[in-house]
Amino acid sequence: MRKLAIYIFLLLVALVACNKKDDSSTPETASIEIVPEGLNIGVMPTIDCLPIYIAYDRGWLDEAGISVNLVPFTAHMDIDTALVGKSLDGAFTELFRTEYITKKQGVKFYYASTTELQWNLIANKDTRLTRLEQLGDKMIAMTRFSATDYLSDKAFADVKTQANVYRVQINDIGVRYAMLSNNQMDTGWLPEPLFTMAVLNGHRVLKPTKQKDKFGVLAFREKYSKTAENKEKITQLMKVYDRACDSLNKYGFKSYAPELLKYCSADTSVVNRLPKITYIHTEKPADETLAKVHEYLK
Repeated sequence: MRKLAIYIFLLLVALVACNKKDDSSTPETASIEIVPEGLNIGVMPTIDCLPIYIAYDRGWLDEAGISVNLVPFTAHMDIDTALVGKSLDGAFTELFRTEYITKKQGVKFYYASTTELQWNLIANKDTRLTRLEQLGDKMIAMTRFSATDYLSDKAFADVKTQANVYRVQINDIGVRYAMLSNNQMDTGWLPEPLFTMAVLNGHRVLKPTKQKDKFGVLAFREKYSKTAENKEKITQLMKVYDRACDSLNKYGFKSYAPELLKYCSADTSVVNRLPKITYIHTEKPADETLAKVHEYLK
């Protein structure tokens, strides 16, 4: 009965996906008010976007004379389609998705910096799962051709399960969290602060990432970044980004609880439990990391 239920669920997910627009279409979430003279940047309710949220809310971007329009999303795949459709100039996203777009649609990107995006695998508390070996006949919420797909492969590379592990494509991280909380999903990959929220609600950590590679990036459409005017905008933006990183490293998450609550729905209990993260100044993705992404996407 368990397998039959899984097959029915996966069929329903596939039917829903088939009825939705494909990757090249404009997502419903991307009704974007473009600021012609400014930077239109896609953001997620995740910890990697916190420096730009701080710079935006504290007026540091205004001080630097930079006009920025932050456009909220809850799925990197929706950001993809907005980038391809030129509704966004750039976005906080991840290397697997941008390199996948380049491979499939020929849209190239300029990487302004890596970011602190990471993912952790967590299990629904009602499943009583504590080890990866127990995930046979269970479901993992993830996104295809993404860091979560790659990390799933890495996690199970040397793990034997008694049955198949089913990867279910749930792109929206808010929906993914809700399905885990509502006992509709066995496990799922979550970024911060959703991961800490899940832990506080009693869900079990299965695979915390200790990834040396930084797959999170702030990427701009290459054609956009090539003009002298736009290059200067991005240069000035990254100076303010570095300032926000320094401030976060000095004062910690608690000093920026208002931004975490406003943009990431993280209340005081979550802010107090977030792991220490060192935000790094502007840096390009490592060649070794890019090579891993390219090899995976072959």
